[in-house]
Parts: sequence; C-alpha cells; structure tokens
Amino acid sequence: MQSDDRVSRTLKELAGPISSFRSALASAVEDVRGILSTWRSAQSDSGEQRRAELGCFAAGRIDVERFATLLAVEEAVDAATVARLEGIFDLLSDLADQKDGVVRVKVEPGAVLRDAVAAALGRIGRAFGAARVVGLSRSHRYEDSLHQRFLREYPYALWSSSERQIAPPLVVEVAGQDLRAEGLAEFLDGRQKIVLVAQGKCPPAPLARLVSPGVFVVQAAEPVALAAFAAYQGPGIAALVPESAALFTHDPQAGARSWDRLKVARLPQEDAVIRLEGLSASWQRECLRQLQEIATAPPAPAPAAAGAASNGPAGAQVERLAAWLLKRADLQGL
Repeated sequence: MQSDDRVSRTLKELAGPISSFRSALASAVEDVRGILSTWRSAQSDSGEQRRAELGCFAAGRIDVERFATLLAVEEAVDAATVARLEGIFDLLSDLADQKDGVVRVKVEPGAVLRDAVAAALGRIGRAFGAARVVGLSRSHRYEDSLHQRFLREYPYALWSSSERQIAPPLVVEVAGQDLRAEGLAEFLDGRQKIVLVAQGKCPPAPLARLVSPGVFVVQAAEPVALAAFAAYQGPGIAALVPESAALFTHDPQAGARSWDRLKVARLPQEDAVIRLEGLSASWQRECLRQLQEIATAPPAPAPAAAGAASNGPAGAQVERLAAWLLKRADLQGL
C-alpha cells in the first residue's frame, strides 16, 4: 500500500495535539535522565569520599554514614534497578526519536483495522508503562513478573484517565475495503483521536455507527476539513473518503439535539453500496439510513385551527362560563 499526500497534510492539521504529546515525551526523557544521574552518583559515592569532602572537622565528631543519609536525595539502589532505568531511558528516547512515525499506522490489506489500531496504541502506551515502572522502582514496589511486560506493550485498556487525556492522535492508512470502523469505539475516550485515510473505494458511511453525543465524527474528502476536529478537547474519529462516500460532520459542541450536531454535506443514494466480503449491501444501506435519520429534525407540530377553542367539550365550557358572567354583570348605564 502506497502512501499519498493526504497523510502528510493530515499530520499538519494535527500538529497541535501531536506536539503536546511529543513535549510530554521529551520531558519524561529528561526526568529519567536526572533520576539516573542521581542513582549513579548514589552507587559510586563512598564513605571515604564523604570523609574527604567533610575534612578534618568531621573526624571524631560526625557519623559520616548517618550524615550522608540526611543529605541523600535518593536512597542508593542496586545495579539491577539502575539497569532497568537505563533501559527505560533508551525506550523513551527511541519513541521521541520517531517523531511523526510514532503516530502513523499502515494497515496491511486484509488485516483487521481494530487490531492494527490496538497494537499501535499498545506501542505508544509503553511511554505510560515506563512511567509507571519508574514510580514502582522508586517506591521499591516493582516486581519483574508483574510489571516487566509494561515495557514491551502497554494496552489501551490499562491507560488511566489522565493518560488518555494526553494520548496522541493516530493517522491510519487503510484499504477502503478494510475500513470497518465500528470496532474502534472502545478507543474513543479521553482526547484520543483517530484519522482513517481510506485508499480506494470504501463503504458509503463507515463512521455512521460511531456518532454519539460526546464524540467528534467527520467523513471528509480533504484534510483541511479537520481543523475543528483537531481543536476539539475530547475524543474523535475521522475518515478521508472517496467521492462515492457520504460527507458529514458531527460536532458535539454544536447543540443539544442530534440534528443540530450532525450536518450532512453529501448523502449518496442507497445504490452507492459496494461489494465487500463480509459486509452486506443491506448493512451499508442501513448505515446511510441511520445517518439520515440522526440528521433530520422532527416535523413541527401543526398549528391549531382557527376557532378550535370554541369547539368540543373545552369550548362548550368556555361559552357557558362567559354566559354566566354576563348574567351576573350589571351593565346598566354603559
């Protein structure tokens, strides 16, 4: 599968959230560098070195070892812990060096889109897993049998709510015939955004089943339509689709009702479905119907007919009350 220029243009539209993640990653690298420096110093520090630094004043007056424990920023750690942190430093540095490569995904033709996205998020999640391992190591709660796997892959299901708030967007290249997006619903949380770049014909409304009140959903022809999507402070999914597919935007901030939030720019006829293995024509048509139904406001109630208040039981009661009031009123002299 060859890339097209829509990928590079999409990365530019998502530069803001990508930059935020890369800044957090760079800060993590520097934090680990500082901890490593402290731990290495603690390992190499010796009683003789401390005595030399304190000079003759300390002789016979100060317990040098106890004095050192008061000044130490970090407790001395064993060689295995230092080696583990060195591995974490290399892991985070490698992720930082990948730049945009860390958020780009290519799905091989015939592969399952959901599985490819899950694997990519698991690789990105190693940065969060590494941070947890550092914390566990510093508090002496790290257990290799339980926590070492966090450095190989850290699946999305383990990400905390705060980690999901700083998750980088993914730009996923996928063959149009493999664009089965409904399996991605579990990843639309926090601020996670996913952009699917369809190559070739795809179902006419592959994202229709993902429209929900708090998720920004876009089917567009060009990356320039993703500006509001990128700025949204919540989860979102977008697809760049061919001319045969629907074009629409579901903006959670546009209103309380579904027809306020969902604006359809192009809705193909139901005969625009394509032949896909495992995806029936009726299912594709149902997605188009769902999209149209969500975007359509209900008809306004018909206005009451003139004179309706004087008809029926309620109208009769009004007339009797008016006649009684007239009989009781003294209208002489008017």
